[in-house]
Amino acid sequence: MKKLQDTLYRFPGKVIRVVDGDTFVVEFNLFPTEHYQYPKFLVQHKVRLLGVDTDELKSKDALLKAHAYEAKDFTTKQLLDHDVIIQATGEDAFGRLLAKVYLNEVEFNSVLLEKGLAKIYKR
Repeated sequence: MKKLQDTLYRFPGKVIRVVDGDTFVVEFNLFPTEHYQYPKFLVQHKVRLLGVDTDELKSKDALLKAHAYEAKDFTTKQLLDHDVIIQATGEDAFGRLLAKVYLNEVEFNSVLLEKGLAKIYKR
């Protein structure tokens, strides 16, 4: 499993909703109180896991659909209501942050690949 690396685009957040196996909503403080004298300003944003792709929940193929729900269930159990570190590289065409996500310093993107719940996605 890959470990957390320093980056300029790294910030903490909490996963508040899982959309599917490779997409979720994270909530984070735009002005972290430990760095700024502002009150909490919580922002929510969709995150798409960088470099991985899980099957689609809306697939017409029953096996692919079942695999998609397995990936979503795993992502939900692992990430929902947990604090994570987002290492963002930019946005996709839908405005989602493209990111590597770390839970307890372990890259979650790689965990999905290792568990066979996702395949490598390059675009």
